[in-house]
Amino acid sequence: MEKKRSYYALLIPTLLTVWLACAGHSCARHAKAKPPIAGPPRCPNCGPMVVPYPLSTGPTCGDQAYRINCVGGKLYFGALHGSSYVITSINSVTQRIVLRPPGLASSVSCISADVSKQGLELDPHLPFSITSSNTILLLNCSQAMLQISFSLVIRFGFNESRFRLKCNGTRFSGLTKRFWGLQAPIDCSPTSLCYSYIKNNASPCSKAPLCCTFRTDGSQTAYTIRINGGGCLAYQSFVGLNPNKEVPPPGKKWPDTGLELQWALPKEPVCKTDVDCNLLLGKSKCLPDPTSLGLKRCSCKKGLEWDPVVNVAMGNTAKRRRRPLFSQVQRMNIRTRTSIQMPTRIVNHLNFFVLEGAAVAVVGVTLAIAVAVIATKHSHQKVKKDIHKNIVKEREEMLSANSTGKSSRIFTGREITKATNNFSKDNLIGTGGFGEVFKAVLEDGTITAIKRAKLNNTKGTDQILNEVRILCQVNHRSLVRLLGCCVDLELPLLIYEFIPNGTLFEHLHGSSDRTWKPLTWRRRLQIAYQTAEGLAYLHSAAQPPIYHRDVKSSNILLDEKLNAKVSDFGLSRLVDLTETANNESHIFTGAQGTLGYLDPEYYRNFQLTDKSDVYSFGVVLLEMVTSKKAIDFTREEEDVNLVMYINKMMDQERLTECIDPLLKKTANKIDMQTIQQLGNLASACLNERRQNRPSMKEVADEIEYIINILSQEVTET
Repeated sequence: MEKKRSYYALLIPTLLTVWLACAGHSCARHAKAKPPIAGPPRCPNCGPMVVPYPLSTGPTCGDQAYRINCVGGKLYFGALHGSSYVITSINSVTQRIVLRPPGLASSVSCISADVSKQGLELDPHLPFSITSSNTILLLNCSQAMLQISFSLVIRFGFNESRFRLKCNGTRFSGLTKRFWGLQAPIDCSPTSLCYSYIKNNASPCSKAPLCCTFRTDGSQTAYTIRINGGGCLAYQSFVGLNPNKEVPPPGKKWPDTGLELQWALPKEPVCKTDVDCNLLLGKSKCLPDPTSLGLKRCSCKKGLEWDPVVNVAMGNTAKRRRRPLFSQVQRMNIRTRTSIQMPTRIVNHLNFFVLEGAAVAVVGVTLAIAVAVIATKHSHQKVKKDIHKNIVKEREEMLSANSTGKSSRIFTGREITKATNNFSKDNLIGTGGFGEVFKAVLEDGTITAIKRAKLNNTKGTDQILNEVRILCQVNHRSLVRLLGCCVDLELPLLIYEFIPNGTLFEHLHGSSDRTWKPLTWRRRLQIAYQTAEGLAYLHSAAQPPIYHRDVKSSNILLDEKLNAKVSDFGLSRLVDLTETANNESHIFTGAQGTLGYLDPEYYRNFQLTDKSDVYSFGVVLLEMVTSKKAIDFTREEEDVNLVMYINKMMDQERLTECIDPLLKKTANKIDMQTIQQLGNLASACLNERRQNRPSMKEVADEIEYIINILSQEVTET
């Protein structure tokens, strides 16, 4: 009996081990047979129409960024200004939908049903755009089309890109001009296709003086088709219609009207923590989206890639799909009665060993966790010490390698602690995403500003270290001067010259703790010139070149004589020609900067160039002319972005209304002329395509020319 008991004691654990291993392999095989864990499901059909993912008709299906409406068995697409259009077809393969244009408001008038909304305007923040397959007929246009410049406005998220066609008799010249690499002809001649349409399908428009035809350009960011200044009251749209051919052939009907849109494939789901991704996908981590500031998405783990069509994490082309060993939590119930009858003593032994095994497992897991915690803590402490040593060594090497002739040095922790009164809040003069800035008085009486990263802010530490690297490379009167850094305190510190007169932003827009005297027009020009000189030095004279990447009015400091000093190089990049493609002066990097100042082409393509700084500086020039903030949510919704607001005012020929009233009040004729010239320069800096923007050196030269005009006027007086 004892031998049998001993036999069972050895046999049962072995059987359990083998059974658990087999169960594990069974789950692994079962997991391979199951579909991957997916996001929200596809929405149900709407009447006869299939609603493919990611289109969403409700809060529990599809991707909520792709909302459409299902009403009475029909699908509707909602545009801005309350417009709604019937969806006539959906192609999930090409990600395209076709809308039905509204048509005329009545059978006796040549006015579109949505004329009050100026045509179709999509929300630029949603993933829909107008394709290049649309031929638009503009109807009931006034003769103003032949007397003024005509603007086909296709709006972009940050700016409005436009090309203008000058009239020549009854035709427009420049019809073959390329727009974003695609032909975009506008034909207002008597042979235009729109006249054929009016004759056969829109008799109320026959008495209208003018009509035009054009083909949409198909840019991925095009979201509006609108006419400004032409006085058109109606439009019609066709998909796949050739505007250069007579349509339809004699005896045949015109094709159905339609306006084609395309949706961008969805990104990974938005998340806040890794828990969100575990619940949704199980194969991803919650990481910052490099294309969207402040946004996080579930980023697929190594060896996997996101499949936006079926909304799952899939294996990439080089690797087979990885799946978890278990597709779900398995519950094991060991019962005393099974289909295989066991003797009672075996069952008792089985229960005993199961309970004993469970207890041992719990103790083992607890010990393993405790050991892991202790090891992790020890590892973190070691890593922390190693990082601190590396930072100290790197800063010492950078300062010792400083070849600019400036006397940068290493400050001791005792010096800095005493100079800031132990970092007293009374000496705090500024805060930001990187950390804090304190005013400090050194032992020799020198007043300095000390930048300190926030506790546990590794990004702030990296930015401060980057700023040391940048400022040790440069020496210019319009760039803030680095005095040194401190390497023996826990947090990294930068010590640089104290600039006492605040920032350009505070002088233009005010501050809560101090009242500033308004800047005169000549002083603003001088500040603009000094800033442009400093940036031109970074782009052209520094070796290697440097791109600032965060040019804005709050990073332009003013000294006691109101001279400009460019500051905050935490996001700047040294241009390494070995990392640029084909020796072109751009760097591929995730978009960083400040909204309202960020170059839209850099934001879209991740190509950082010197022209990215030029765009940001163009926004600063607009601030100096208007005294309006780059982003201001107190303005109307469509005017929040200063660049878009100014573009709208330019289209309405109301630009002078945007000039700072304090400038207009004291400006003479020459002042107004130079204000207009600086506005034109700002417009050139803000050109949608970076190839068409001036260099920073050219910008500085142009501002110097404007200053000389004012100087000559003073001399003559």
